[in-house]
Amino acid sequence: MTGLLKDTLTERAAALDEPPLDLDAIIATGNRRIRRRRATAVAAVACVSALVLACGVITAKNLAGADEPPVGGVPTFEDRRPTYATGDTIHFGADVIKVGPAKIVSFVQTDAGFAYAAANGDVYFTDGHDDTKIGKGNKRLELTAGDHGTVVGWVDATHAVRQFVLYDVAAGKELARTTVGNTAGKPANDDREPRVIAIDNDQAYLAALDGLHRWNLGTGKAELVQAGLRQNFVVDAANGLLAYDALEGNGGGTSGIAVGPKLGSRKAITDASEGDLSPDGSYLFSDGTDEAHVSRTDGTGEVKLTSGYALLALSVWQDDDHFTTIGIKHLKNPEKTPLDLLTCSVSHATCTVSIAKFARYPADNGIPAFQFPTGKALSD
Repeated sequence: MTGLLKDTLTERAAALDEPPLDLDAIIATGNRRIRRRRATAVAAVACVSALVLACGVITAKNLAGADEPPVGGVPTFEDRRPTYATGDTIHFGADVIKVGPAKIVSFVQTDAGFAYAAANGDVYFTDGHDDTKIGKGNKRLELTAGDHGTVVGWVDATHAVRQFVLYDVAAGKELARTTVGNTAGKPANDDREPRVIAIDNDQAYLAALDGLHRWNLGTGKAELVQAGLRQNFVVDAANGLLAYDALEGNGGGTSGIAVGPKLGSRKAITDASEGDLSPDGSYLFSDGTDEAHVSRTDGTGEVKLTSGYALLALSVWQDDDHFTTIGIKHLKNPEKTPLDLLTCSVSHATCTVSIAKFARYPADNGIPAFQFPTGKALSD
C-alpha cells in the first residue's frame, strides 16, 4: 500500500543553470514584501480601530515572513511540530509561513528555519522572515538535515564532477563543497547518483561514486567508511549509529535494515528498505508495501502502535519518543478519504491526530498537493 505513496518519491532531473539576472524573481520578491508591509499596516490599524482583544498580538502565524519581525517574533524552530507544505506555504503546527519566489518541491527543518528545493534545482532557506537562495544544481531535489542543528546538505550536479554541499543556514555560508569520491561523467542511472545520506551531529555521510565517506564538519576532512557501496546502501544515521542494508557486500536486492555503530553483519530488524532513526538511535520507523513498523534498534523487537489507521506512511521524528506521520485510513481506494497528520508516541504506543484532513491522497499517477519534510520530493 505504501507503494502508492512511496512510489511518488521520485527525483526529477530538472536542474537548470542560473540566469545572470533573474528579474522575475526580483520583482516577485519585491511585490511580496510590499504586500507584507501593507498587510502589517492594515492589521495594525484594524486592531487599533476595532479595539478587539482577538487582534491582540500579530504573530508569525498571521503575517509570517513580514519584513519587520512581528510582535511575538517568528516561530521557535528548535521545536519540531507536525509540518507539511502546500505550494509556497509551510504549515508549521499552527503557524503558517509564506515563502518565495519559488514553490516548495522538497524541504527539511533545521533549528534556524526551513531549507527547500524548487523544481529547477535551486535551494532556498527561510527563517520565517526572509527567503535566501543558498544554492543550485540540486538535480535530485533532495535535501538532508540532522535531527538538530543548522546544517543542510545536497549535491550540486551543475559541474563535470558532482559536488557535495554542506551549508550552515544560521551562519549563511558553505561549510564544505567537495567532490570526494566522485569522478567526471554522468552515473549509469539515477540510483547511482551521489547523495548526502545523513547529518549526525558533526558528521555528514556522503554516498559517493566510489563508496561511503564520513565528512567531519569541524575539521573539514573526509574518511572513507567503505568502498564500493551502492548509493542507497546506508539508509540513515543518528547518535553514532548507522541504519543500513542488512545484505552484506555490494550485492543487489534488499534483505531488510540492520542498525549498528559500524557497517557489518548485524541481523535485519525490519524487512523494509527505507527507514528513519529516532534522534537517540533507539528506534527505527520503516514502512514497507502494506505496513509500517517501529523497531527497537537493540534487536529486542517491535513496538506495536495503536493508531486506528490502515497504514502509516513516512515519518519525521520530533524527539526521541515522538514522530509525525501520515495516517491513511483505508487501503482500498485511499484517494477517497482525506489524509490525517498524526503524532505518535513510542513509549505509549499510540498515535493521535494533530491535523485532521490536511490533504487528499493523490489518485493514481497524480501529483500530491502537499510535501512532507523528509527532504525528498513527493511527485508523480
